[in-house]
Amino acid sequence: MRCALQSSCRPESRFLEPVHTFHRARDKTCVSAFLENAQEIFQAARQGGPEDCELAILVGRDGAIHMLPAAGWELEALRLDHGAHAAYRVTRSAGGVRVEARSAAEACLLQARTAQPWRPPLADFPRYLTIQ
Repeated sequence: MRCALQSSCRPESRFLEPVHTFHRARDKTCVSAFLENAQEIFQAARQGGPEDCELAILVGRDGAIHMLPAAGWELEALRLDHGAHAAYRVTRSAGGVRVEARSAAEACLLQARTAQPWRPPLADFPRYLTIQ
């Protein structure tokens, strides 16, 4: 099937750029501050200590930041109850990290299992045999 107006069906080549000319900076222009904050919180939580935790980070409309225990709350209910612009729940347990983020218009979930430290099998077993 052919288009009746071919010029409007095909993008003009002057607006197209080869894929290899895209710059990393262009990726960042479409990422909202909300998602950048979620990513930064996630990276900080991954670098935290080994202890389990569950906390909420609330960002008010004026930019004020509140940190409080999140146990027993749904994230959206917590955000609405405090009148926050955005809410982030950080959960670190059983060797994993999870960040759930909510605002009125956006939501995301970031999670990762932390790598277990490498241990040689049977560390006290000799790695060689003595033959007599």
